[in-house]
Amino acid sequence: MSGTPAVIAQTALDSVMEAVAEREQKHSKASKDPHRRPRLHSDFDLDATFELALEEFERALRINPRSSLVLCLCARSLMLQARFVTDSQDLQRRAAGLFESATHGTGMESYQVLQQWGRSVLDYAKNGEKIEWRRNALVASAVALFERGYDTKPDTSNFTNPIVLDWQNALNIQAQANLYFNR
Repeated sequence: MSGTPAVIAQTALDSVMEAVAEREQKHSKASKDPHRRPRLHSDFDLDATFELALEEFERALRINPRSSLVLCLCARSLMLQARFVTDSQDLQRRAAGLFESATHGTGMESYQVLQQWGRSVLDYAKNGEKIEWRRNALVASAVALFERGYDTKPDTSNFTNPIVLDWQNALNIQAQANLYFNR
């Protein structure tokens, strides 16, 4: 596979997302509880997909180690992988480090990186975290990331920051989790 670092990383993430979607589809047939993921034989294929994608991300980062896009895509892959391991703390920590590095990288503005980061945390909160209080804490973290992204580049007369929509979505999820929150 050849191409620019962005193409390499996007292809790797696409393969991960396809494998995760396939795994989720098989899981939905196996169980009705969305937060209980029994180990399936196909998980070995999923593990291999994550490993191959990680090698591709490393290859893309060797070409351009400061690419914010490549760092974000790799971090998103780690957050997806965190949904399928018993102890996800290490993967989440590594993803946070990559996202933080991406805010200082090239090719994307900081608010765009923070938007990707917040979306990944929110996705993990909704689809990966099994414990309610941790899920609520992750949603609060996503709200803080969206707020930080907005503060990085607020609205002006010539620019409307698209992170506001994600921020509002996260606030709505937070309000649904605790009906007495912000009242």
